Amino acid sequence: MFTVKVIDKGVINGLSNMLSALKSEPDRILDKMADETKNRMRTEAPEMTGLLKSEIDITSSMNKRIIEPVAQKLSNKKYASAVETGTSPGHMPNVDNIALWFGANKQIAYAIAMKIKQTGTPANPFVKRTYDWIVSKLDIFAVEHFFDIELP
Repeated sequence: MFTVKVIDKGVINGLSNMLSALKSEPDRILDKMADETKNRMRTEAPEMTGLLKSEIDITSSMNKRIIEPVAQKLSNKKYASAVETGTSPGHMPNVDNIALWFGANKQIAYAIAMKIKQTGTPANPFVKRTYDWIVSKLDIFAVEHFFDIELP
């Protein structure tokens, strides 16, 4: 038996950098699923101005991807949640957000906000629809990425 050892620091650093740059197969699968989920959530999100669908983020950590509508351009960070679940009467939305959302001046936005306060808003469960969609696709991802199946 014999042993070969790399002693050159440049080669060691280069190999280490190359290894850390390579994604594992599970990471590639998670990234693909996250990208497809994000695209589907954009399809499901309300159209109005596109602010919500344009701000869907993916946060990555080890073996985990979080796909989340953040709507950072709107001052109310709970905006996506209010769209998802709807609001009951009595909730006064942010007038600036209403102006931005509808592309209206402040007077019109205030009138819209007052109407929303009186009547509430219906739920638009776009995140739930996205979740149901991705769950229905999990078996397809598993077959495509974990098994090598050849049909006769």
